[in-house]
Amino acid sequence: MSATGRIGLGTASIGDLYEELDDHTAEATLEAAWEAGTRYFDIAASRTRRSRSCGRTARWARSASA
Repeated sequence: MSATGRIGLGTASIGDLYEELDDHTAEATLEAAWEAGTRYFDIAASRTRRSRSCGRTARWARSASA
């Protein structure tokens, strides 16, 4: 198995592609995915303000696993 695992999370739906999503829900989704073992996050379609949520969650995940 690769370092990223077998399952990834596409973030288009939390990147406001279909409808606007509040920051708390978006970050909670990312954190839940991380806690469940997801290590691959596809943010290509979410190049909006939501990519900042991905960055904040990545920093949180790094500090939580240290």
